[in-house]
Amino acid sequence: MKFIGRKAELEKLNAEYERDGGFVVIYGRRRVGKTTLIKEFLKKKTAFYFLATEELESQSMKRLAGVVARTTKNSYLQKAAFTDWLDLFQVIADYKPEEKKHTTSRGLKVRSKSEVLIAEMLYIFNIQFRYEQIIRINGIVLVPDFTIKLPDGRIFYWEHCGLMSSK
Repeated sequence: MKFIGRKAELEKLNAEYERDGGFVVIYGRRRVGKTTLIKEFLKKKTAFYFLATEELESQSMKRLAGVVARTTKNSYLQKAAFTDWLDLFQVIADYKPEEKKHTTSRGLKVRSKSEVLIAEMLYIFNIQFRYEQIIRINGIVLVPDFTIKLPDGRIFYWEHCGLMSSK
């Protein structure tokens, strides 16, 4: 189906999208094309559409996490259980795929050359790991660089602190 009109609305949405941060609410009476406008705007963008419905809050958080997981291709987010909207929105806000500029020999996208070296060493020693797996410790949501499960069942979290600034 061809999308016709709404040029001014698309330009406003694009301007907001290009800003560094923001939040847009689209409202209006039924059957005027709000959903179609949103879906047209989202084409070819790393973005998602989420329709809030009347359901349990925990179900809404799980559905939103699922939508974001599919958009970001972050399967760990799909498995994470959120009990707080702030935690969920913080994880969404912290997602920055454009910062994953480096690729390991197995195709894993990571944020730094040092992380490539760490991943390659883990591969060499056949140590299973997860990259940027979402975890919760004492009620705080964290995303360590590497989560490693040791043979004895202990879990080791590795946060690599490389370049702290470009200066």
